[in-house]
Amino acid sequence: RISIQKWASANIVTADIRARIISRGAIPPRLTGLRIYGPDAQKLYTLAKELQHALDDIPGMRYTTNDWENPIRRLHLDIDRGSAARAGVDYEDISNALQSFFSGSRVTEIRDGDKIIPIITRGNDSLRLHPDSLEQVLVYSSTNGQSISLSQIATVDDVAELCCLNRRNLERVVTVEGLHDSFIASETQAAWNERAKPILDNLPPGYRVEQGGEIEQMSETYGALVEAYPIFIGLIIFVLIAQFHSWIKPIIILLTIPYAFILGMTGVVIVGVYMDFPAMLGLLALSGIIINNGIVLIDKIDIERQNHSDIKDAILAACINRLRPVMITTFTTILGLVPLLVMDESMFYGFSILVMTGLAAGTAVTLGLVPMLYSLWCKRMPAHGVSVD
Repeated sequence: RISIQKWASANIVTADIRARIISRGAIPPRLTGLRIYGPDAQKLYTLAKELQHALDDIPGMRYTTNDWENPIRRLHLDIDRGSAARAGVDYEDISNALQSFFSGSRVTEIRDGDKIIPIITRGNDSLRLHPDSLEQVLVYSSTNGQSISLSQIATVDDVAELCCLNRRNLERVVTVEGLHDSFIASETQAAWNERAKPILDNLPPGYRVEQGGEIEQMSETYGALVEAYPIFIGLIIFVLIAQFHSWIKPIIILLTIPYAFILGMTGVVIVGVYMDFPAMLGLLALSGIIINNGIVLIDKIDIERQNHSDIKDAILAACINRLRPVMITTFTTILGLVPLLVMDESMFYGFSILVMTGLAAGTAVTLGLVPMLYSLWCKRMPAHGVSVD
């Protein structure tokens, strides 16, 4: 990436070339952004440029942009109505003359066998590409049949205008974004807020700033997960209590979930993957697999207690019996996620990384934590289906 950037800067000096690693997810990781809303386009663009300059001031910052881009050069034609009327020229005549000069007008056609080839006339390339030539365009009057130069009835002004005007929810908005070489989005945003504080604290009435970039995406993702996860956990607790007729055993199983989450997200951080919505869904999938391993292990311990008077012997026998099935299930699940991992531009890249690392580490935690907690909390508790005097 750095080599491409250096080559482009040295060999294509007139272009803005930006090389970056392809993002696997909804938005690039570490992307920081703000959206500015307001009624006046020119004022809005000025505020956006000020925020962009504040973002540029952060050391190590690169690829700062605003989606209105830079103003472009336009030719503004101001027609003198009085002069045009005296010359017998109307707006349609002027439009036809400009259309013919720049784009060309079809005057006739010739036949080449079964093909019809149009004949189009237009101004020379050297004239069409030069702004001063616009005043030399001859305008033909449909009223009196005479031609007059455009400079006699109009003036041409060379002005700079905004090339893009974007809207969001029917409001004018400019999005300013940037990537930092080493900072995560929250660190970049904190440094940006510090430098842009005078601007943000003195916004004119009717103007406001809204968070964007990775921080906004993460907030939306966490919000969706927080709404769904309590229902998910509630249903799991209900099923587990119905299965084991106990509160303690479901708690033992559920205590393995935080460890799997921590280890799974640690893998995501190490790999450097963006925690997008599919990755958050991976937390739900990981929960189900880890809970399933805990259910299988505890159920087997309850069964082994029928054959062993000592609870430690029952736990040891159950762990030995279930070790191979649990490990094979984990291994085959990880292998099944490999295609998602190696696909180019996989939407579920973060999902696969989180589930694979969380499942590998979470299974080891389950095989150690569940037996330990069972021996501590269920020593005096009868196993499900076992009658204890």
